[in-house]
Amino acid sequence: MENQKNWDAYTNEAGEKCIGFVSKNQITISPNVRYEIELNTGKILRLGGNKTVGNKSKLLAILLALFLGGLGVHKFYLGENKNGFIYLLFCWTYIPALFGLFEAISMIGMSTEKFNEKFNQ
Repeated sequence: MENQKNWDAYTNEAGEKCIGFVSKNQITISPNVRYEIELNTGKILRLGGNKTVGNKSKLLAILLALFLGGLGVHKFYLGENKNGFIYLLFCWTYIPALFGLFEAISMIGMSTEKFNEKFNQ
């Protein structure tokens, strides 16, 4: 009976519905996604894996920053609407285009995990 897996539904601290197997202080959702249970409170914390909440593409964000960065389109895509409006307001100065180029370069150097952590939460 010890090796029997008890699958059940759980809700993590982000309010995500999860189904998994509880083993000691971890819930295994799949081989790539693990959650940790805080022992005192029973809170479920995200440990790691490649599961993402959002669906924003790193490649699309880079292309938008390169080609339409002067209008702030990449900012709107990434959910930074306030910054997008500022870019749009000052697009006639070409300064946002320069910032868009720098942001595209920084996103190229950013790992996929870091991108997901920053923009897909």
